[in-house]
Parts: sequence; structure tokens; C-alpha cells
Amino acid sequence: MGLSFRSIRIVTATAVMAGLGAVCASLPVASASEALTPTHEAESLRVELTAPASCPPRPTLFERVRAHTPRVREAAGGESSRALRVVVTSEGDRFVADLHLVEEDEALERRVRGKTCEEVLAAVALITALAIDPLASTVPTDAGGPVEDAASAPDASVARSIVVDADGGPPRSKRARVRGSIGVSLEAHGLGELVLGRSIWLEGALAAGISPAVRLRLGQTQSFTEERDLRRASFVLTTVAVDGCMTALRSKAELEGTSMLELRPCAGVAGGVLEGASSAFGVHRMPRPWVSLGAMLQGRLRIFGPLALEAALGLSFPLVRDNFFFLPRNDVYRAPDVVLLGNVGVGTTFR
Repeated sequence: MGLSFRSIRIVTATAVMAGLGAVCASLPVASASEALTPTHEAESLRVELTAPASCPPRPTLFERVRAHTPRVREAAGGESSRALRVVVTSEGDRFVADLHLVEEDEALERRVRGKTCEEVLAAVALITALAIDPLASTVPTDAGGPVEDAASAPDASVARSIVVDADGGPPRSKRARVRGSIGVSLEAHGLGELVLGRSIWLEGALAAGISPAVRLRLGQTQSFTEERDLRRASFVLTTVAVDGCMTALRSKAELEGTSMLELRPCAGVAGGVLEGASSAFGVHRMPRPWVSLGAMLQGRLRIFGPLALEAALGLSFPLVRDNFFFLPRNDVYRAPDVVLLGNVGVGTTFR
């Protein structure tokens, strides 16, 4: 129900070995004792791996990353840390790994293809290690896994050849990605009485900092009725609104680094038509323009994958308040000075 565009670099397990060789040749050489002595505090890392049963269970993915750099350690429970999520799938006789490495609002995404699951796991480990430590070794030390015979052991050149970007440097984190969302909401309007309505919306947001967002919303109320001297008139409000929001408070998922709960103040402008109709003197319709300014406080809760629930409460201030009346001059309805707004809805986001 939403669009998000993201650019994912696709690399193969034997693509750019020459580029990595040039990078490695330019790095300073350290003695064995220096290489084993971290010069910076180890960074915490939380890992989730989803892979077919045919993939080797050991070494673990964290052990593979740790085999390239001493500057990483397993995150403790509840600790704020980098989050690495990897999904490996098989496509015919090949394997594909989608890597998602998140730290706060920065993310690194890669897609790696290889002939075996061992190849893509080795590639993912090296990509992650270089993202954390640009001086990580391209040749893994013992990762703590079982010793394989020469026939089954992966070629060491595989991991060395897949982590270099086109410019010959280590992977770079992506910033300010745009996320697209789409959703539907059930609304309530205080238009003199409680009037229900519904809306559909599209939203684009920057996945960085306060995550500024712009939402385009199309909504319509149910028909509500006013009566004067046994004569009835019904009204329907149809609006198109543009809202701007920013994230004031968020609670993040431990693993994926994405927001589980967000609190967002929003402000916007709405325009549309308030249409009155009456059959007191034959069917007669009177559409009148509607313009309003509003502000809301919105809460969003991610419930599963890209799906999220949201609820909001706020006020709207009509700038155009036409008076509907029956002739000769029997007022039947005029919009209030302040309209109480509320809604609950569901949406989906594509990153």
C-alpha cells in the first residue's frame, strides 16, 4: 500500500576483485601483533539471519564478521547497537543474500549473489566488517566453525571480490532515504454533531533525523442531517488535504532499527466542498467551498513488517463558514468556529 524507492547495489561473488586489490594495496601494513590489537573500542552488533536449511549453521554470521575485525562484539540484551538483518534465498542453482545494516537513521543495503550459500555468507560478513571497520582484514581468521576439507571449503577470493563499490572504496551508508506509504483511515469530525467519515492517503517521508513527511489525504464524511420547522437538509463534506508531519518521539525495534512507535505533530491545510441538499421544495443541492487550517498529534505503531496502525487527535479551523438557510430566512446550518478531529487507520510502508 506504499512506495518507497531505494537503490540496492547488486554484486556477484566474483565481480570486482581487481578493485579490492587496489584498495588493499593502498592500506598501511601492520605487524601481526598490531593487527590483533584493536585501537578503538569494539562496536556492538545485533544479528538476525534467515537462511535455507542447506546453509551451514557454523560458523555463525557474527563469528564470520568477527573473523575479519576485532572491532565488533555481540550486543547485550536491550543494548542500543547496530543491527544486521540478512535474508538468504535460493534462486535455482544460486543463492541471493539481502543485507540490511542499520545504525540509528543510517542504513547500508546490499544484495549479493553466489553459487553457494557459503559464498554469499562470506561476502556478507566481509561487507559488514568493512562497514564497521574500514581496516578490517579481507582474509578471515578462524571464525570458530568446523574445519572443512579442501573440496568443500569456499574459495578465499570470493569474499575478497564482492565488497568494493564502483569507486573502489568500502561500502557507504545511505542517508535520507525516501519512504512511501499508503493507507486508509476512519475519521470523526465535530461538525456540530459527531460525523464519521473515511479517507485514503499517500505519504512520503525522509528516513533520517526527525523524518519530515508530507501526506496527501482525500476524505469524505457521511451525510449528516439538520432540521428546521420540520424541513430537513443533509450535508456532506469532501476535502483534499496536505499535511506536514515530523517525528518528535520514537521507540525503536531492537533488531531492525526501525521505529516501533512514533509520536508525530502534524499541521496542514484542507480544501473542498461542503454540499447541502434538501427535498423540502423539490430536490435542491447547494455546494459551497470549504477551506480550513488544522493541527493534529498522531501516534503510529508498527505491528508487523511494513504494516502500521495509527491514531490522531486535533483541531481544525474553518476559514470559510457559509450559512445555509431555508427561505425566507430560516437558518439551518453553519459550520462551527473550531472542528474537533480524530482518526484511526492502517497503512503500509515500502522502504
